[in-house]
Amino acid sequence: MPRPKDGYPTSWGNIRASVFPVTGPASYTQYTAPSTGGQEVNLQPQAGVKIADFAVGAVSTDGLHRAEVVQIEASVVNGVTLTASRLILKWYVVATGSEAAGAADLSDTTAYILVIGPK
Repeated sequence: MPRPKDGYPTSWGNIRASVFPVTGPASYTQYTAPSTGGQEVNLQPQAGVKIADFAVGAVSTDGLHRAEVVQIEASVVNGVTLTASRLILKWYVVATGSEAAGAADLSDTTAYILVIGPK
């Protein structure tokens, strides 16, 4: 399982920030608001942050795709519903600006996500 970059999560005051890698899905489902498609990413244990006040994606490490955080939602962790604990990512093709095609294999694509939330 991917883990946050070295030095993350980090914190200042009552805020925690983490930068962590997300690998795209083997078969992408195009996103339709609200909450249909895209890629779901649960913050725990992957990000080292339980709740997101703010999250932003980035261009993939190969420069071909961009992961954009389009929603922050609740998820169930160990039987407990946590608000703002799951991200929905929408993947774009950098060269065209278009959303990645349905069923596109993004499993070789990794982008880093910045998430900021309470300690």
